[in-house]
Amino acid sequence: MRLAAPETEVLESTHADIADPNEEWCVDAIAWASSAERDPVNTEGQLLLCEPTHGDLRPLYQSFIDSGEPVTDNMGTVFVPAKALEAVNKRCGVH
Repeated sequence: MRLAAPETEVLESTHADIADPNEEWCVDAIAWASSAERDPVNTEGQLLLCEPTHGDLRPLYQSFIDSGEPVTDNMGTVFVPAKALEAVNKRCGVH
């Protein structure tokens, strides 16, 4: 199953490189999975709004885990959904 990815430059940037520190914005599922894959400890500084927005990430990543499929972006890059889910749970707590 593939998810649409943002521009390559965005995937290769960290949150700190591209976001205004005073602005709240949502990280997409591919960007979060990518950050969790490359930096499982700090997710490259990506911020996660645990309650309002990112509750949707858990069931999305879990559906990939349940199906046995990796998260694949539109460029063919593969990410391990369990790592992305683990990073969500680490940042937001396990529900």
